[in-house]
Amino acid sequence: MTMSPRGSSRQSRSALAPHGAVRRALLGGATSFILAVVLFWTFPARAGGFTRATGIGARASGMGGGFAAVASDASAVFYNPAGLVTIPSDVLVGSELVFIIRKYQPSGGEMEKASTVPLPLPYAFGSARFLVGQGIHMALGLGIYASQGGAIEYKQRPITEGIVKSRVGLYEFVPAVALELSRRVHVGASLRIGLGFFSVNRGCGDLLSCNQGRMAQTFTVLDTMYGVGFGYALGILVEPFDGFTVGATYHSNINVTARGNGALHAGGATYDTSVRLPFPQSVRLGLAYRINPKWLVAFQADWVDNSSFQELFVDVKKVHLPRSLMTTQMDWVDSYAVHAGVEFQPLSWLQVRWGIVYDSSAIKLQYRSRDLEDAEKIGFDAGVSFLFGRWRIEASLDTMMGDVANGFKSVTVPQSALAPGKHYPGGAVYTHLAAGARF
Repeated sequence: MTMSPRGSSRQSRSALAPHGAVRRALLGGATSFILAVVLFWTFPARAGGFTRATGIGARASGMGGGFAAVASDASAVFYNPAGLVTIPSDVLVGSELVFIIRKYQPSGGEMEKASTVPLPLPYAFGSARFLVGQGIHMALGLGIYASQGGAIEYKQRPITEGIVKSRVGLYEFVPAVALELSRRVHVGASLRIGLGFFSVNRGCGDLLSCNQGRMAQTFTVLDTMYGVGFGYALGILVEPFDGFTVGATYHSNINVTARGNGALHAGGATYDTSVRLPFPQSVRLGLAYRINPKWLVAFQADWVDNSSFQELFVDVKKVHLPRSLMTTQMDWVDSYAVHAGVEFQPLSWLQVRWGIVYDSSAIKLQYRSRDLEDAEKIGFDAGVSFLFGRWRIEASLDTMMGDVANGFKSVTVPQSALAPGKHYPGGAVYTHLAAGARF
């Protein structure tokens, strides 16, 4: 199957018979829903960073995550729901493995290394397109994926006080709808139902006194807590002239209050606990140009409202203490990312792609901790697709490296910081494998 320019596919779809299109649309939507539910209930959600700079989906991540103006497969549910109405009914199912590399040396202490168990991080998308009027199409979509999160663990013992293991993330169930306003203007929207989770293992002298300059004596464990929050996304896709598209997407914030009965274990006692997780809003603005049937280039800029994450308040029931003693100041700042990607189709059955992404830091130097590291990062991405008629297999490899501003060298933070000592530039490797089909 040869991928054609957006304008060409739009002309060919008008020739579809209405009944055949509806039948294929329903088949695609039903298949995608079943696969999505199976995946959702089979695998635990794990993620390697609070924001996903390289994106979700093998094709998009292989292009550096700059997909808001492309949005030409079912992953448009995440990148830009308006794109769903520009493609035939589509199903995309895949999984991602995340590998984290992180080292920290506390003041006067030995090197401590982080590790993550690379568990599958699945995603599933489906879309169904059908005629609603003379030459006017509508599309429905569904996505299940982890949009934000982090997971880290320091296994070395003895270890200085502070968080040695944490899990936080947001898994989303997202129905979407898109409408073709005209041949060149498309809009879309989605309802985002988010399942947030949070757990932590913190080494301290006691429940509240915790200084990372000392060795941990006891460990306070917070079992995984869950909560549900709601948000939405809006998207628009405009084609000023054939082959050139402009896309914009807004994702609202999702506030989740995770709760657990007897989740907190400290000093031999257990407590009912809750924590508020403010997952931030974001804006994506992208451009894409189909140079010819073989070449596609894309660019994108992102803004993420991380400054909404100012504190982490763990509310321990039946423990009457001042709020200041139960609160960890975060004081994050907004972050920005820039993406660029290229896709080339040398053969009718083969596509290759490359991408690059720059992502700024959301965490100030003085608020870096053993488990929450961030810096200016740069990523390099590559991917490939094998096309078999309506079927396709896709894979990508993404690397993120930091700290760019310091020349990828270690940084020493002062004693006044949250985690004094030497912080080494970390990194992450993401691998994607997916399969898809069009109907």
